Amino acid sequence: MPRSVRKDGLNKFQRFRTNRKAAGMKLVRICVPDLQAPDFAAKASREAASLRGAREAQQALDFIEAVMRDIDDEG
Repeated sequence: MPRSVRKDGLNKFQRFRTNRKAAGMKLVRICVPDLQAPDFAAKASREAASLRGAREAQQALDFIEAVMRDIDDEG
């Protein structure tokens, strides 16, 4: 079934994107891991093990904790 087109020549998705863009919004598409994939848990465990004890991992955790403290202090 074809999408309906109004007199402006746009279908509802084109119209939505046009309206969002006019409101200062930008469309972003991202791909994320499929948590239901059979090998996801094994891959996540391997990656976590490879980061355990790494200086970069601790720096990232310190940064996240600092940001969370700032958020908590604002609330």
